[in-house]
Amino acid sequence: QRDKNTSHKRIRTNKRDHVYLSLFFRPCDRSGDDLDLIYSHLKNAKAFDKFHPTLLQQICFYGYYEDLDRGVTLFRQGDIGTNWYTVLSGSLEVYVSETGRQKDSMLICTLGMGTSFGESILTNKPRCATVVTRKFTELIRIEQKDFKILWEMPSEKLARAGEVLRTVLLARAPHMIRDRKYHLRTYRRCMVGTEMVDWLLQQSPLVHSRNQAVGIWQALCEEGIVVHVCREHQFKDKYLFYRFCEDDQGVGTTPSPADKKDCEEELQDVLLTLAQIGPDAMMRMILRKLPQDRTLEDLEIIYEELLHIKALSHLSTSVKRELASVLVFESHAKAGTVLFNQGDEGKSWYIILKGSVNVVIYGKGVVCTLHEGDDFGKLALLNDAPR
Repeated sequence: QRDKNTSHKRIRTNKRDHVYLSLFFRPCDRSGDDLDLIYSHLKNAKAFDKFHPTLLQQICFYGYYEDLDRGVTLFRQGDIGTNWYTVLSGSLEVYVSETGRQKDSMLICTLGMGTSFGESILTNKPRCATVVTRKFTELIRIEQKDFKILWEMPSEKLARAGEVLRTVLLARAPHMIRDRKYHLRTYRRCMVGTEMVDWLLQQSPLVHSRNQAVGIWQALCEEGIVVHVCREHQFKDKYLFYRFCEDDQGVGTTPSPADKKDCEEELQDVLLTLAQIGPDAMMRMILRKLPQDRTLEDLEIIYEELLHIKALSHLSTSVKRELASVLVFESHAKAGTVLFNQGDEGKSWYIILKGSVNVVIYGKGVVCTLHEGDDFGKLALLNDAPR
């Protein structure tokens, strides 16, 4: 059984073999040359022809190569998984037992080149099948802790937006991404926040203010496409260092002339998309600040947003401005999160910016669903009564 195995048996010598030898190294021990070699090989492999380039770069960083002889059990039904796999060559058989006894297992399908499997590691649920190699098989394996990082990677649309910006930036202003020294330390392949804002303002009339440019970069920061070099800041229009995620992980490659041409053609569409989501990212960034850290400009942005919330339409201008100074941002990524229970002491009033909330009463179930712009929770505060 191989689910936890990280060893290898074959020593390889040709170029293809050096690629796979690099995939035996721990991710932190892989050099930039190793990653370039792995990427250049895998992007031409048929098994990966449907993988997004950003995902493929992540696989180069986190994946391990493994080759198995015929008849090796990768994992058994009922095991708690530790790895995700994709098939480079060969094939595997999938067996399921309705009784849970191995002797009752039935072959239900065969997994071939390019097939990925093992997603149960995201939830720690037991494996629902037994997987056995049908013949000599080559796999890329990603450990659970690393696969969870990949799973949380940005949406394909925003990942592509980041790729386009990085490629065009390298084509038009390559000096902006470079090694920089600060306080006796060198930061590799990074950019300066103020220069990023300046550059974006020069690319399109769609971006017409520094605040708008900050919102665009912040939208990419929220998705991990752009990161602060020390992970200490959201995006700021200041002398702070940021990197594209490819450069941060050491998998950034030099765009080809064809890549540059494609990205130049996509740039305006990408900026239009980012200009639409930038204001929301800017709003979230401001609301994450402590109230005492908000600038007058921040308060004005919050106030402008409050003007469009129907739950506040009856409030006076002065009350809305007061609210702008005390509102805080809260987000819940998973459905089913309980904000408070019936009978709890009331501590907060909520306004829904995005998403929906079910109101549940004991014995009655869901009595209503609240949506964007609705508010809830104020009665318990006003009456000093339980929820």
